[in-house]
Amino acid sequence: MLAALKSVDTSVDDLSFELIDVVAPLETMKEGERPIKELFQFMEQHDKADLGGPGPIVHALEAAGGYEGELLESIRRKPGTYSLMMVHRLLGSKLPAAKRKQWLAELGRIAADKNCAADARREAKGYLALQASKK
Repeated sequence: MLAALKSVDTSVDDLSFELIDVVAPLETMKEGERPIKELFQFMEQHDKADLGGPGPIVHALEAAGGYEGELLESIRRKPGTYSLMMVHRLLGSKLPAAKRKQWLAELGRIAADKNCAADARREAKGYLALQASKK
């Protein structure tokens, strides 16, 4: 899977079609064999690319599960459109109160961090506003 991910033609406008077959094996891989960190790094490196909405990487990670730790590391390294969307989607699921508080705090940190890209800060603020409206 890693070789296929590295060989994706990133010059195309819509990477989602390129990624469907690449990430398909993720669900059937054993937990320790899944290249979860590498998938987040790919999203970080190609944040401005069209990876789908939410796209095959997000769907595959959510279906496989066990990605939350790497998601946290990813948004701490380089929060972007797809990783922030995943946080928002997690917040839309049934989470224990402590986990919900943790993810909301991370969104708040990103929204306030002047070292984060303006787009990421804006998206984090938007997701925080959506969460506040659900109370």
